[in-house]
Amino acid sequence: MRRFTRLRRTVITAATLSATAAAVFATSVHAEAAPSLYINHKHTTVTTHLKNLGVDVVFTTTERTKAESMPPFALESKIEPAQTRAAWRLADLRIATLQIKMIPDGPATGNATPTGQGPMDVKVTQKLDIQIQRIEPLGIKEFNLVGAPCTTSTPAELELTGQIPFSEDEGTDFFAPLTLKGDLTIPPLAGCGALTPLLNPIASGPGNAVTVELKE
Repeated sequence: MRRFTRLRRTVITAATLSATAAAVFATSVHAEAAPSLYINHKHTTVTTHLKNLGVDVVFTTTERTKAESMPPFALESKIEPAQTRAAWRLADLRIATLQIKMIPDGPATGNATPTGQGPMDVKVTQKLDIQIQRIEPLGIKEFNLVGAPCTTSTPAELELTGQIPFSEDEGTDFFAPLTLKGDLTIPPLAGCGALTPLLNPIASGPGNAVTVELKE
């Protein structure tokens, strides 16, 4: 039943977008603004592999996307801030436990571009601040090596790409699970006290792979 409901909703959405585009084109400059499509992803997972530390940091959050109904389908996505904890290990030894917060700096913006009878290419850019709230040596919760949360000195800019799936039977499925990927360059950290010069060589820098999985 859920599959049938989603299929029916997708067909209706695709038909609405096509009809709207045709109507706007036909009526030229006198056309009214086309309606937007809103998609809620209640199960959003953001996985960042910190290259220098060899640590996967996994955030779970929610996200809401507004998609314009005219090509190239402008997107605006608002993701909720999220906090998580991750273990930094060397072999079997836990060196420290990190508590990290991801704070979006405004919405992600971009486009879903049609490629003909096939998947739509998605490209969005998200600015965000990364905050290290705690560093607990050896995972001991009673100790925190950062007296105050230290944050990236400037917002990081993350470019993500992916594809909205398409099939001949179902058409373009805007409500299907969507995976976006990109590489994150983490700016230098500030406000970490005496740890700042020690943290920056290992926590900041390029090449941090990011995977964002969006599901209803």
